[in-house]
Amino acid sequence: MKLLNKIFLEVWNSTRNIEPLGNKPVLEIMKQGTDILNCLELNYWCSAGTVLGLVREKRGYITYDTDIDVEVLVNNQDEIHLIRNAFCHKGYTVVREMRYRRKIMQLTFAGPFNILFDIYFYYDNGGANIINHNSMGILRLPKRFIRIKEYCRGFKCPSPINDYLVYRYGKDWMIPTGKKLNWTETSGEALI
Repeated sequence: MKLLNKIFLEVWNSTRNIEPLGNKPVLEIMKQGTDILNCLELNYWCSAGTVLGLVREKRGYITYDTDIDVEVLVNNQDEIHLIRNAFCHKGYTVVREMRYRRKIMQLTFAGPFNILFDIYFYYDNGGANIINHNSMGILRLPKRFIRIKEYCRGFKCPSPINDYLVYRYGKDWMIPTGKKLNWTETSGEALI
Protein backbone atom coordinates (compact mmCIF):
# COMPACT_ATOMS: atom_id res chain seq x y z
CA MET A 1 0.00 0.00 0.00
CA LYS A 2 1.31 3.42 -0.91
CA LEU A 3 -0.12 6.65 0.49
CA LEU A 4 0.70 9.08 -2.28
CA ASN A 5 -0.47 12.02 -0.18
CA LYS A 6 -3.36 12.68 2.19
CA ILE A 7 -5.85 12.39 -0.65
CA PHE A 8 -4.57 9.51 -2.83
CA LEU A 9 -4.11 5.89 -1.90
CA GLU A 10 -2.63 3.34 -4.29
CA VAL A 11 -2.54 -0.38 -3.55
CA TRP A 12 -0.60 -2.92 -5.66
CA ASN A 13 -1.53 -6.50 -4.77
CA SER A 14 0.88 -8.28 -7.05
CA THR A 15 4.48 -8.99 -7.78
CA ARG A 16 3.68 -9.80 -11.43
CA ASN A 17 5.86 -8.29 -14.09
CA ILE A 18 4.13 -5.80 -16.33
CA GLU A 19 4.68 -7.13 -19.82
CA PRO A 20 4.00 -5.83 -23.32
CA LEU A 21 0.91 -7.34 -24.92
CA GLY A 22 3.01 -8.77 -27.75
CA ASN A 23 1.32 -11.75 -29.39
CA LYS A 24 -1.09 -12.52 -26.54
CA PRO A 25 -4.81 -13.08 -27.31
CA VAL A 26 -5.65 -9.48 -26.43
CA LEU A 27 -8.90 -9.14 -28.39
CA GLU A 28 -10.20 -12.34 -26.76
CA ILE A 29 -9.49 -10.95 -23.26
CA MET A 30 -11.01 -7.59 -24.26
CA LYS A 31 -14.16 -9.46 -25.29
CA GLN A 32 -14.27 -11.34 -21.98
CA GLY A 33 -13.88 -8.14 -19.97
CA THR A 34 -16.36 -6.09 -21.98
CA ASP A 35 -18.87 -8.97 -21.84
CA ILE A 36 -18.70 -8.72 -18.03
CA LEU A 37 -19.41 -4.98 -18.22
CA ASN A 38 -22.23 -5.55 -20.73
CA CYS A 39 -23.89 -8.01 -18.34
CA LEU A 40 -23.80 -5.35 -15.61
CA GLU A 41 -25.45 -2.86 -18.02
CA LEU A 42 -23.00 -0.07 -17.16
CA ASN A 43 -22.03 2.91 -19.30
CA TYR A 44 -18.49 2.01 -20.40
CA TRP A 45 -16.21 2.45 -23.41
CA CYS A 46 -12.72 1.44 -24.50
CA SER A 47 -10.25 4.26 -24.01
CA ALA A 48 -6.73 5.59 -24.42
CA GLY A 49 -4.24 3.20 -26.04
CA THR A 50 -6.90 0.56 -26.49
CA VAL A 51 -8.94 2.80 -28.81
CA LEU A 52 -5.75 3.88 -30.53
CA GLY A 53 -4.87 0.23 -31.19
CA LEU A 54 -8.36 -0.70 -32.35
CA VAL A 55 -8.34 2.12 -34.90
CA ARG A 56 -4.71 2.36 -35.99
CA GLU A 57 -3.18 -1.10 -35.75
CA LYS A 58 -3.87 -3.96 -38.19
CA ARG A 59 -4.02 -6.54 -35.38
CA GLY A 60 -6.37 -4.33 -33.32
CA TYR A 61 -4.01 -3.48 -30.47
CA ILE A 62 -0.59 -1.96 -29.86
CA THR A 63 1.90 -4.76 -29.23
CA TYR A 64 4.14 -2.64 -26.99
CA ASP A 65 1.22 -1.46 -24.83
CA THR A 66 0.90 -3.18 -21.48
CA ASP A 67 -2.82 -3.22 -20.76
CA ILE A 68 -6.40 -2.92 -21.94
CA ASP A 69 -7.96 0.45 -21.03
CA VAL A 70 -11.66 0.89 -20.30
CA GLU A 71 -13.49 3.79 -18.70
CA VAL A 72 -16.80 3.56 -16.84
CA LEU A 73 -19.19 6.34 -15.83
CA VAL A 74 -20.34 5.37 -12.35
CA ASN A 75 -23.06 6.73 -10.13
CA ASN A 76 -21.85 5.22 -6.87
CA GLN A 77 -19.33 2.89 -5.25
CA ASP A 78 -21.84 0.01 -5.28
CA GLU A 79 -21.46 -0.21 -9.06
CA ILE A 80 -17.69 -0.51 -8.64
CA HIS A 81 -18.12 -3.32 -6.11
CA LEU A 82 -20.37 -5.13 -8.61
CA ILE A 83 -17.62 -4.81 -11.22
CA ARG A 84 -14.96 -6.08 -8.80
CA ASN A 85 -17.09 -9.06 -7.78
CA ALA A 86 -18.02 -9.94 -11.39
CA PHE A 87 -14.40 -9.87 -12.59
CA CYS A 88 -13.17 -11.87 -9.57
CA HIS A 89 -15.95 -14.42 -10.10
CA LYS A 90 -14.61 -14.93 -13.66
CA GLY A 91 -11.09 -15.62 -12.35
CA TYR A 92 -9.53 -12.16 -12.63
CA THR A 93 -7.43 -10.83 -9.75
CA VAL A 94 -7.36 -7.22 -8.54
CA VAL A 95 -3.72 -6.14 -8.72
CA ARG A 96 -4.10 -2.38 -8.32
CA GLU A 97 -6.56 -0.01 -6.71
CA MET A 98 -6.36 3.78 -6.77
CA ARG A 99 -8.54 5.90 -4.47
CA TYR A 100 -9.16 9.60 -4.22
CA ARG A 101 -10.85 10.78 -1.04
CA ARG A 102 -12.03 7.21 -0.43
CA LYS A 103 -13.66 6.91 -3.86
CA ILE A 104 -12.25 4.22 -6.12
CA MET A 105 -10.85 5.83 -9.27
CA GLN A 106 -9.14 2.84 -10.85
CA LEU A 107 -9.05 -0.93 -10.60
CA THR A 108 -6.57 -3.05 -12.50
CA PHE A 109 -7.31 -6.73 -12.97
CA ALA A 110 -4.87 -9.41 -14.06
CA GLY A 111 -6.54 -11.85 -16.38
CA PRO A 112 -5.55 -14.84 -18.45
CA PHE A 113 -2.06 -14.68 -20.01
CA ASN A 114 -1.18 -11.99 -17.42
CA ILE A 115 -3.05 -9.40 -19.48
CA LEU A 116 -3.95 -6.35 -17.41
CA PHE A 117 -7.51 -5.01 -17.72
CA ASP A 118 -7.42 -1.43 -16.44
CA ILE A 119 -10.71 0.25 -15.52
CA TYR A 120 -10.86 3.98 -14.81
CA PHE A 121 -13.98 5.27 -13.06
CA TYR A 122 -15.38 8.63 -14.04
CA TYR A 123 -17.80 10.72 -12.04
CA ASP A 124 -20.21 13.37 -13.26
CA ASN A 125 -19.42 16.71 -11.65
CA GLY A 126 -22.47 18.37 -13.19
CA GLY A 127 -20.44 20.30 -15.79
CA ALA A 128 -19.56 19.67 -19.41
CA ASN A 129 -17.00 17.01 -18.44
CA ILE A 130 -16.88 13.80 -16.47
CA ILE A 131 -13.79 13.47 -14.29
CA ASN A 132 -11.36 10.95 -12.82
CA HIS A 133 -8.90 12.02 -10.13
CA ASN A 134 -5.54 10.31 -10.06
CA SER A 135 -2.09 10.92 -8.69
CA MET A 136 -1.00 12.81 -11.84
CA GLY A 137 -3.92 15.24 -11.92
CA ILE A 138 -7.50 15.26 -13.08
CA LEU A 139 -8.51 13.41 -16.21
CA ARG A 140 -11.47 15.10 -17.82
CA LEU A 141 -13.53 13.81 -20.67
CA PRO A 142 -16.12 15.95 -22.43
CA LYS A 143 -19.55 14.34 -22.13
CA ARG A 144 -19.96 14.61 -25.90
CA PHE A 145 -17.56 11.67 -26.31
CA ILE A 146 -19.52 9.26 -24.10
CA ARG A 147 -22.60 9.16 -26.27
CA ILE A 148 -21.40 5.82 -27.56
CA LYS A 149 -22.46 5.56 -31.18
CA GLU A 150 -19.41 3.96 -32.71
CA TYR A 151 -18.09 0.48 -32.42
CA CYS A 152 -14.64 -0.46 -33.62
CA ARG A 153 -14.05 -4.17 -34.22
CA GLY A 154 -17.15 -4.82 -32.12
CA PHE A 155 -16.05 -2.78 -29.08
CA LYS A 156 -17.72 0.36 -27.70
CA CYS A 157 -15.61 3.46 -28.35
CA PRO A 158 -15.98 7.20 -27.74
CA SER A 159 -17.78 8.97 -30.53
CA PRO A 160 -16.69 10.42 -32.87
CA ILE A 161 -13.55 8.28 -32.64
CA ASN A 162 -11.26 10.57 -34.65
CA ASP A 163 -12.19 13.61 -32.54
CA TYR A 164 -11.57 11.60 -29.38
CA LEU A 165 -8.14 10.47 -30.57
CA VAL A 166 -7.14 14.04 -31.46
CA TYR A 167 -8.36 15.17 -28.01
CA ARG A 168 -6.49 12.36 -26.26
CA TYR A 169 -3.26 12.19 -28.32
CA GLY A 170 -3.06 15.26 -30.52
CA LYS A 171 -3.23 15.65 -34.29
CA ASP A 172 -0.42 13.18 -34.94
CA TRP A 173 -2.19 10.22 -33.27
CA MET A 174 -1.76 8.11 -36.42
CA ILE A 175 2.04 8.12 -36.06
CA PRO A 176 3.21 5.19 -33.87
CA THR A 177 5.89 5.94 -31.26
CA GLY A 178 7.27 2.40 -31.36
CA LYS A 179 7.46 2.23 -27.56
CA LYS A 180 5.30 2.56 -24.47
CA LEU A 181 5.38 6.14 -23.20
CA ASN A 182 4.32 7.47 -19.82
CA TRP A 183 0.62 8.21 -20.24
CA THR A 184 1.09 11.75 -18.90
CA GLU A 185 3.26 12.48 -21.97
CA THR A 186 0.52 11.39 -24.35
CA SER A 187 -2.62 12.58 -22.56
CA GLY A 188 -3.28 15.53 -24.88
CA GLU A 189 -6.00 17.80 -23.56
CA ALA A 190 -7.36 15.14 -21.18
CA LEU A 191 -5.04 15.79 -18.21
CA ILE A 192 -5.46 19.03 -16.26
